[in-house]
Amino acid sequence: MKQKYAELKNSFEQEKLSSQNCKCEADTLKKEVSDLKKKLGNIFKENKELKEDINKRKLASVTGKHGVQGRRKVLCFWKQDQKWYEADIIEKRSKGYFVKFVLDGVERVLKQKDIKKKKTGKR
Repeated sequence: MKQKYAELKNSFEQEKLSSQNCKCEADTLKKEVSDLKKKLGNIFKENKELKEDINKRKLASVTGKHGVQGRRKVLCFWKQDQKWYEADIIEKRSKGYFVKFVLDGVERVLKQKDIKKKKTGKR
């Protein structure tokens, strides 16, 4: 009887230790997941900043390094028919660029993403 009691007690102690080890491992994994989430958040933030920088550089190549210089010929996206049309950038505005379409004279403020440099045909 004493031997059986000792075996059960020993088995219980081993299970208790095993349970504590699992809890420590779970805590370690939670910490690692938390650290990875933070790193991923930083990567997304950095990616967003890089995209914004790329868009600014693309637009600078369209509008000139110091903003709009005179009327620059560009292509602008017209959402209603999903096509690009030639336009002139008139001026920079707080919400984008004020442009005038060459084809029909329509004037609109467009976001940077809807404006691209007109290809000159030089190769």
